[in-house]
Amino acid sequence: MKKFIEELIEYKNFKELTPIQKEVIPLAMENKNVIALSATGSGKTHAFLIPIMEQIDFTNKKLQAIIMSPTRELATQIYNMAIEFTKFNKDINIKLLVGGIERKKDDTNTSFQIIIGTPGRVKDYCVSNAKVNINTVKTIVLDEIDMIFELNFMEDIDEIVSRIKKVQILAFSATLSKDMKPFIAKYLTNAKTVQINEKTSSNVSFYSINTKHKEKEEVVLELTKCINPYVCLIFASKKKDVEKIYDKLNSQGLSIGMLHGDLESRERKQIYKRILNEEFTYVVCSDIASRGLDINSVTHVINVDFPKEKEYFFHRAGRTGRMNQTGSCYVLYNEEEKKFIKDLKENSGLNLNEVVIKGTNINPAKIRERKVSKSDEVLNQEIKKTVNKTKTKKVKPNYKKKVKEAVAKVKSKHKRQIIKDDIKKRQQERAKERTKAMKNGY
Repeated sequence: MKKFIEELIEYKNFKELTPIQKEVIPLAMENKNVIALSATGSGKTHAFLIPIMEQIDFTNKKLQAIIMSPTRELATQIYNMAIEFTKFNKDINIKLLVGGIERKKDDTNTSFQIIIGTPGRVKDYCVSNAKVNINTVKTIVLDEIDMIFELNFMEDIDEIVSRIKKVQILAFSATLSKDMKPFIAKYLTNAKTVQINEKTSSNVSFYSINTKHKEKEEVVLELTKCINPYVCLIFASKKKDVEKIYDKLNSQGLSIGMLHGDLESRERKQIYKRILNEEFTYVVCSDIASRGLDINSVTHVINVDFPKEKEYFFHRAGRTGRMNQTGSCYVLYNEEEKKFIKDLKENSGLNLNEVVIKGTNINPAKIRERKVSKSDEVLNQEIKKTVNKTKTKKVKPNYKKKVKEAVAKVKSKHKRQIIKDDIKKRQQERAKERTKAMKNGY
């Protein structure tokens, strides 16, 4: 390893490589294409910065590496981490290409080895305006590739990658969607896939809260009276929900910031800066807007709803319990979202504790087991008989449909019988009351 890299590692006080770094760095050094899947806070950035710094020829002023991220905040964060290497090697030249930065009129200096930026700005600079020759690029990094797809940046990526004859691609993400398969098949040939299965820190405790008939912003407000966070991130998928929760908590005088994709560039930049400076106790944000945040002081995470992809839930939860600190992750759900809670409990290996809010306390919920009535037992037996009767040795067309219809008839008949029995019972009770009244002389 080059001396200046060792000096940076000592400066950063890195004790040992993280699991993702141990897996990715050797592969990257062998010029392999890599798809790396790991949760936030796992050390992905240095997993690609270290091999890039190791392989670049700093006596050569030509462009050798491009790093692209979906948001300007995340790109800027990577740039700031990359710039730290220049403290120990003055020959490193890095250019940041993101929106919201004033473009210099005299932008003639192209003697840099690394470009870091958002796909659109990188494409404009390298392809549309052809400010540099990208054929000298040896490595391209796609950070948060799942979000790059989600924000429809793949055309820009394709414009860049297709112009380079031979290039190593390192793709990093929390999860991969089916939509990425064509790109992977086209450019990431023979890629080595690295997946770190530890979804969140073992220091994170998970809690679920049934909101029942209450609005979720009301429950969030109740929850804030029970916890004492250093920094609490509140996640909501929709912009309108982010704004609704912000308005509710802000009206109560809480120290809160708001972050979503529709904020104006300047306002968003200011909010990011204030969040990173830990000026807010609470930050309510959307998944996309928060992807550039890297805060080690988050003690609590509140999920107001569930993201489209289950993996994103763990991406949210991974914002706390970092740097050997403990964290708490709360999940609010209503009756319609019970399926997600059930899936988390049964298929994700999470110890999800059901709790209730009582005043300023959070107490374990009393789980009532539903007793099976005699009527339900009769119905289950009837359904079983019907299914067995409908079964055939040879599976015929529409078999499942016929079974479903037969079961539906049994349930309908059972329901009608319950109603009849209930009516009969009520009639008998009224008859008894009339007889009793007549005896008493009413």
